[in-house]
Amino acid sequence: MENRSTNRREQKFFASTRTRRAQSIFRTVASVSREFVFQRAAVFRTKQTIRNKETNAKRTGEKREEFITQAIYSAGRR
Repeated sequence: MENRSTNRREQKFFASTRTRRAQSIFRTVASVSREFVFQRAAVFRTKQTIRNKETNAKRTGEKREEFITQAIYSAGRR
C-alpha cells in the first residue's frame, strides 16, 4: 500500500515539473519572439523612413548617402 502512494506522489511531482518545464520553455520562446518582432518593426521602420526620404530626395535632389544615414539614425531613436 505504501508503495502505491509513493508512486502516486512521484507521478504528481513529475507532472508538475513537466508543466513547469513547458511553461519556462514557452516563456523563453515568447520573449525571444517578442524581441524578434521588435527587431522586425525597427527594420521595417528604417526601410520605410529610407523610402520616404528617397521620395523627398528625388523631389529636392539631395544625395542618397546623406539621408540613408539620417534614416537609420532616426529609426534607432524612435
